[in-house]
Amino acid sequence: MALDAVKKKIAALKAAASGRVPIRAPATTCAGIIALVKELIMIVIENPSSEKVLELADDIDKSTGTCTLNDIAAIDEIESDLEEVNS
Repeated sequence: MALDAVKKKIAALKAAASGRVPIRAPATTCAGIIALVKELIMIVIENPSSEKVLELADDIDKSTGTCTLNDIAAIDEIESDLEEVNS
């Protein structure tokens, strides 16, 4: 699961280097949603006015997935981080 986000990042880096635009899409798993939220938080910290903020927020809103009890700790962490960048 954690490696999925790394794989996605590597694919995006390769796509950017080749001039292709990476395809954005809503997540279909809880891990994917968590990865999108983490990416959103990093972008907000680096550049709150970036157009990527709205794009990622839209992807997160359209995402679906079922979270397990094991996902709750990660969700609690990103929820706290999101509150920090939103204040």
